[in-house]
Amino acid sequence: MATRPWSWRRERPDLITLDLAMPGKSGVDVFEELRRDPELRATPVCIITGRPELRRLIYERVGKTPPEGYLNKPVSSDGLVKTVRMILEVPERKQRKRDPAGA
Repeated sequence: MATRPWSWRRERPDLITLDLAMPGKSGVDVFEELRRDPELRATPVCIITGRPELRRLIYERVGKTPPEGYLNKPVSSDGLVKTVRMILEVPERKQRKRDPAGA
């Protein structure tokens, strides 16, 4: 990655969420840079976009590794959590049954 304003290299994230619509640089370009970077290529990426038609283009690129996840805008908190859990293979927490009496 030529210019690196991010601290990804230092931080070693477990997951990167990447919006395709960013000012100044294409999210697709950033995604491809991540996949070429030997230190970051194994980091899972969840693409976020308000243009659902891009999903097909992203996943059908011949010879390219697709992102591990994809979310359409607007993103709900439940949808984000569910997708992150799926990507990171974190089991969902079971809801605790509440005592109707409040105890």
